[in-house]
Amino acid sequence: MIIYGTRTLTGTKGQGTFHCPRCQMQRQYNHVEGRTWFTLYFIPLIPMWRAGEYVECPSCGASYGMEVLNYRPDQAAQEGDLLTDVRRTLVLTLLAAGRTGQADLDRLFQWWQQAGLAPLAPQALVEDLQLAHRAGAQLGPFVQSRLARLDADARLTLVRSARQVLAQSGKLGSQDEQALRSLAFALQLPPTTTDELIRAG
Repeated sequence: MIIYGTRTLTGTKGQGTFHCPRCQMQRQYNHVEGRTWFTLYFIPLIPMWRAGEYVECPSCGASYGMEVLNYRPDQAAQEGDLLTDVRRTLVLTLLAAGRTGQADLDRLFQWWQQAGLAPLAPQALVEDLQLAHRAGAQLGPFVQSRLARLDADARLTLVRSARQVLAQSGKLGSQDEQALRSLAFALQLPPTTTDELIRAG
């Protein structure tokens, strides 16, 4: 008796990176292709036709159609996340400088309003500070993990902004300067650039 039939086998055709909708971050993907084979006694012998292809995320195991490679997260959400990260960076800069009083948070709130950034409730800064205390958050690691995507101009602007916030209470103290240096170091700015930013009026 002759036993024959078909069987679909899959194989990895390529790899790359994409924004996984389930992981909600950049991940490596496998481009998987299925092909149907003619089998004789359950042994694949002759490739017959392509059975389809898909993208697989090895991190979470989810599979998607090829169109997922064109998926981009909502731009507004990304901008909102960036502003939240900037706000929390400024709060952590205050914390690193030992400026955690209500007057310091009020000065940051006033600066934020004057800068014309996204609407902000004053309580949000208090909550950010409490969250930083509870999590034991440190300025350098937070900036390196959350703001590595900033371009060179944005990094300079962030340090200038932090300096403006700290300078609202008067002349910069040694702790203020150290906090600014920590921020600039985390943003990978050269020491000479950092010195210029700190000395700037």
